[in-house]
Amino acid sequence: MVKLKQILKRPLCITLCSAMVITSGNFTIPGIPGVVKAQAEETQEQGENLIDNPGFEGFQGSNIYNWYGNLELTDENKGHNGRCVIVKQDDNGNTQLGQGIIDANTAKIENNTKYNFSVWVKLSENASEDANVTADLAILPDGNWSNSQAGSSAWGLATDNFQASKDEWKELKGSFTTNWEGERPQKIHFQVKGQGTGDVSFYADDVSLTKDSGDSDNENPGGTPGDSENPGDTPGTPENDKNLIDNPGFEGFQGSNIYNWYGNLELTDENK
Repeated sequence: MVKLKQILKRPLCITLCSAMVITSGNFTIPGIPGVVKAQAEETQEQGENLIDNPGFEGFQGSNIYNWYGNLELTDENKGHNGRCVIVKQDDNGNTQLGQGIIDANTAKIENNTKYNFSVWVKLSENASEDANVTADLAILPDGNWSNSQAGSSAWGLATDNFQASKDEWKELKGSFTTNWEGERPQKIHFQVKGQGTGDVSFYADDVSLTKDSGDSDNENPGGTPGDSENPGDTPGTPENDKNLIDNPGFEGFQGSNIYNWYGNLELTDENK
């Protein structure tokens, strides 16, 4: 069983196991055979997939890159396409799979923009009769989970009339339109959740989040993130100077999980 937890103490000390080598389409970690941190794949019809490690093929030992939840990695051929994860109830009573799409240093989505999502799911063999799977956003305006809002209520996130099955993989899909006022929320998480009574564990694979292909520049005046008409967006960066490291300042975390990193990590105070 995989529990994506890191060791957080104070202060922050990080040991890099080895240098990262950027190759076409993947980040490889030299010296660790078979370990690949997969980049977000592209969906031809709707553009770039904003989800990192969408097929759960990037992992080292018990750490599945970029995701949190009580996750267990399956054999190579058990998923919808290769490997997948089974999502089980965690210590807080939640059966959910999650990934941050906005934090202090990363903004994968823009304001006033429609996004489509998709995830292939299948109920586990032990799931209860009324078990189902849904998707939602956790919107944290001030970065605190105690003040989080659901995307289904704040941004009209909606899914098709969906019922997961134990017998076959089904595609759970839907959309939402970002609509924040003033400053951008400090954190936003995309989550896939089990619902129902009893055991609501499920398998998940091939997650995607893409900007709707019907968007036009008129919905993002100026077309440049961070301009005066999009005050909440992250300032644009020339493509050649784009930082390829996720969560570079270690500001993105939930509890004991520092997003996108692995190692024996200790988190410091804010100003240290």
